[in-house]
Amino acid sequence: MAPRDDYRECPLYELHHQYLTRDEIDDVVRRTVKETLTSMGIDAADPIEMQRDFQTLRDWRRAGGAIRSKGIMTLIAILTAGALGALWIGVKSVLKS
Repeated sequence: MAPRDDYRECPLYELHHQYLTRDEIDDVVRRTVKETLTSMGIDAADPIEMQRDFQTLRDWRRAGGAIRSKGIMTLIAILTAGALGALWIGVKSVLKS
């Protein structure tokens, strides 16, 4: 079904339809963003503090990734050392026999 083009001829068009100015749109967007941030627990009134909070979160995320990476490398080193130790013990026992 094609959209209707005669909606402007409706007698209630002017009553129910209004155009927003650029300033009104900016105000609506600004309030919406502020309310959204507030509902998420972020204080939009102090953007520098918000940036510091995000920086702290970024630092924690990077630290977590580094710890995970180093933990995996340590696990690999322990398993490799264990396997080499077991191999060495096996070689020694074969050579003594």
